Amino acid sequence: MKSATNWRIAQQLESTFQKSPQEQQSLKTKLSHLWQTLLAYLTPSLEPRVWLSLDVTGRPQWNAYDPVTGKSTHLASEDEMRIWLEKRHYSS
Repeated sequence: MKSATNWRIAQQLESTFQKSPQEQQSLKTKLSHLWQTLLAYLTPSLEPRVWLSLDVTGRPQWNAYDPVTGKSTHLASEDEMRIWLEKRHYSS
């Protein structure tokens, strides 16, 4: 059984390591982005890989990786992504 002092210390440690919902979303977003980037690098294709994620504020963010050039981009809107893809297509 925990003494009162041990209980307070345990509570303080738990509160220190608990993350707010915003911090949890940020971590989830970062892990998702890392996973998608890893998949993009490991996928043997010359086609660009495009995916949608959320930034730390919860707004959508379009991401892409071009295996031909090895470049990636992070854009705020779908229209910006379309422009990026068109430029990539016509520059080839």
